[in-house]
Amino acid sequence: MTLSQQRQWLRFGHLIASALLGMFIYSPLREDPLLIATIQFLVFPALALSGVWMWQQARLSRFQRARSS
Repeated sequence: MTLSQQRQWLRFGHLIASALLGMFIYSPLREDPLLIATIQFLVFPALALSGVWMWQQARLSRFQRARSS
C-alpha cells in the first residue's frame, strides 16, 4: 500500500468517525449506554489515532524506513 493510498484510507476512516461523533452529540440517542460506550472506547480513540497518524505520517514513514535499514 502506497503512502497516498494509506492516507486516503485514514482520511476516510477519520471522516466516518467524526460523523459518528457528530451524530452522537446532536442525536437524542445520547442517553443510550451502548452508544456512549462505543463512542468512548472505539470511535473517539480511532478518531484521535487517525488524526495523529495523518499529521505525523511523514515522520512515521521515515522512522519505519530507518528501522528497517
